[in-house]
Amino acid sequence: MDSFLDPVFSKIVEFITVFFQAIIGVIFYSKATTVIFALILFNSLGFYLMKLDKKIAKSNAEIKEKNQDKDEKEVKKLLRKRISENTLLLNALVGGSLGVLAGMYVFRHKTQKPKFKIGVPVIIALQVILIIYNIVVSLISSNAT
Repeated sequence: MDSFLDPVFSKIVEFITVFFQAIIGVIFYSKATTVIFALILFNSLGFYLMKLDKKIAKSNAEIKEKNQDKDEKEVKKLLRKRISENTLLLNALVGGSLGVLAGMYVFRHKTQKPKFKIGVPVIIALQVILIIYNIVVSLISSNAT
């Protein structure tokens, strides 16, 4: 029985290997595709982290409400750990700013905090300036040669 399945499994493994090599080749084909892939990844992650933190915040509020009569230390043991604001802002800074901003307003999370209300749009503005600067520099350098 083993010898019958060996060729089938080897073909499946070969297909999976070639498939992932093709995917990696497309992603890292050029600097632009690598950047686009990274931006999609970080923005998706930022959006998901905002959703997850909102869900944990709601869950913790329910736990606190249900256990009002218990000792504060007992209630703290029941609470889930939240995602830190610095983690969310770091994600925005490395390229996930649009995902974090979208998550803020879709999930109505951290929209009243000045650190996010002002910080995330400032990060987006700085990233846009950086992108424009890189485009201008590459145009100038390509025209100079």
